[in-house]
Amino acid sequence: MEINFSEIKNEFFFYSIKVPIYKISILDLFMANEKIVDFYFKSKDHRYEYLAFGKVLQLKDIVEVQKIISFHKNIVFYGGFCFEFFMKSCIFLPQMEVVRRNNIYFLRYNFISSFIGKFFNLVFFYDLCRKSNNKLLFFIEKVSFLTWIKYMKKAFFLFNCFFQKTVLARKKKFFFKKKIKLIFLMKKIIIQNSYFFYYKNINFIFLGNSPERLFIRNKNIIKTEALAGTQKRGRTYLIDLKYEILLLSSIKEKNEHNFVLNDIKKILNKVCINYKQIIQREIVKFLHVQHLISILEGILLKNVRDLDIIKGIHPTSAVCGFCKTRSMLFTGKNETFRRNFYSGALGFLSKNKSELSVGIRSIRFINNILEIYGGAGIVENSIYKNEWNEIEAKMKFFIDIFQL
Repeated sequence: MEINFSEIKNEFFFYSIKVPIYKISILDLFMANEKIVDFYFKSKDHRYEYLAFGKVLQLKDIVEVQKIISFHKNIVFYGGFCFEFFMKSCIFLPQMEVVRRNNIYFLRYNFISSFIGKFFNLVFFYDLCRKSNNKLLFFIEKVSFLTWIKYMKKAFFLFNCFFQKTVLARKKKFFFKKKIKLIFLMKKIIIQNSYFFYYKNINFIFLGNSPERLFIRNKNIIKTEALAGTQKRGRTYLIDLKYEILLLSSIKEKNEHNFVLNDIKKILNKVCINYKQIIQREIVKFLHVQHLISILEGILLKNVRDLDIIKGIHPTSAVCGFCKTRSMLFTGKNETFRRNFYSGALGFLSKNKSELSVGIRSIRFINNILEIYGGAGIVENSIYKNEWNEIEAKMKFFIDIFQL
């Protein structure tokens, strides 16, 4: 057992107790205790899992979070950043964490000063016999294909003089007879080569299986990626290969990818001593879509903090366009909804290691309502129908999962 204690400039006394535990299925533990879980995060390579219960300290200012983690190497904050107000965070220190790092498992209990919090009685099995039918009543989407064409025409008019790329998103809203239970769907949602995140707020649950990394930092080493340029998957090997060749040869997809890649390079030039490109425009395949990906790795400057990285890189051009400010003004005026955590950032922050995924391929639950999100990058030579179909392909995973 490891016990840690620290004081943050006479403001808080932090205590953490770390206890090694036997190998368990953290996903099964999550499913068995879903009602009391506040956050779950699985890394893109599935080597790490984090399960968080309760909230000792909740902060909305990333400056405060940065201040605390800089003093205490064992404190880990979980949560995320919204797309629109990326300096406003929903980050919390959990009362209890169950963590897997490769094949090392441990439990950590956190508390502050005299606030002990509550102990959790965890259940280590879940009852599949509780499954019940839930009927879909109806669904709505405010954006029709004709409205979509109208939005894209507006974007075309503003290209070059206002921005070079924008990203337009859609939302489908499904209304069910009863509150939706996730326990029976969780293992279907988690897929290879993707993050899995689950964040419970007072009014909603936001979750997804994002293929896109915002960044991962191990001490002073940062790794990030440009994931932009999309084609659907084919039903057979030959059809799939045909779409792969189309993706690699498409000038439109190449341009879209390069906008994102060049923007990330500019940011790394500001925060890194040096960096290198590990992978350049390779194909990465998922269930319904395939993307172009480039991966970059760098050594951070001495005094660069997570706060500085997030300020520069979030939101990426992959989800908001280029130039960012003008493109976000355009999407804010033309999209029919506030994105909030969709295309935001979700993960964890700590002194020695931080990792954030981009909140895409995601859904939100509010009682009996399910919202499915999807977006597409729009550049000068984009085609109306192709971009519409790209979003349909991205939404298809969750539509199939819920049999909608």
